[in-house]
Amino acid sequence: MSPDGKWVMINHWGLDGGKLRVAFIDTASDKVAKNVELDVAGKPKGPTSMHNAWSYDSRFAFTVDRVDDNLVVIDTRDWSVKKIHTPSKPHYPVPNPDGRELWLVVEGKDAVKERPAALVFDLTQAGMPMIARVDMPLTNQSVIEGHHGNFTQDGRHFYLLNRGPGNKSRGTEVAVFDAKTKKLVARAEPASTGIGHAYNTPDGKYAVITNYGNNRISIVDAHNFRLVKDLTVGKGRMGHVAFTPDGRYGYVSNAGDGNLHKIDMASLADVKTIQTGNFPGGSQVLNVWTNVFEELPR
Repeated sequence: MSPDGKWVMINHWGLDGGKLRVAFIDTASDKVAKNVELDVAGKPKGPTSMHNAWSYDSRFAFTVDRVDDNLVVIDTRDWSVKKIHTPSKPHYPVPNPDGRELWLVVEGKDAVKERPAALVFDLTQAGMPMIARVDMPLTNQSVIEGHHGNFTQDGRHFYLLNRGPGNKSRGTEVAVFDAKTKKLVARAEPASTGIGHAYNTPDGKYAVITNYGNNRISIVDAHNFRLVKDLTVGKGRMGHVAFTPDGRYGYVSNAGDGNLHKIDMASLADVKTIQTGNFPGGSQVLNVWTNVFEELPR
């Protein structure tokens, strides 16, 4: 949903009539106000699109074309479309907290010539030029695929996570970049595998790393970026986490046992299992609107 609440943007993981469709629903009428149909030249291999984001003034909708590898920018004032080619599969667009930049996570192709990275675009300039690129160091990484990235709650740093491909989710690197200088300042290598998400706690003290591999979450100090604790939770790979407003507890979904696990953020312990099903499949848990779901409203 756009920040002003006017639009719901729906992208599709497949082609419609050979085109990549992005639908915009007017929330006042619950009707589709516009279908943006994007031509593609290549043949789909896997999902044709992925995640979306909005500029904070709700003018620009950001999505990705994974058939021809493009960042797609849609201007909701006139429905014009701008495509910006990316060097590898685009995955996750992240506006920075002041709305002046867009950081786009690309998955990468290898550990030498085309690493997982975040491409930084200047949203204040005509044409939205790319002004920087930050590459993952990939130290001790046997698999490669950049997944998600997000800013710390204070907006000063950016996390970038190496998951590895879906059938080999063994990546373990969290790279941390200075948001202003675009320099690598730290990295962590948790016991959590196939890491994908760095959820900010409401107090900005920690990042909770969830994954697509094993049944561990990892707690990283959001000030010095050191690993604080690896915590075993449930029976399968970890999904997502939501926090109580005071930050005292986190609720983590587990895709292996299908349950929700309550984490005491003071003791960093799994204190309760809330059974929500009898089979695997626990997915995303959310408790607040935010443009980037690992971040919280500022």
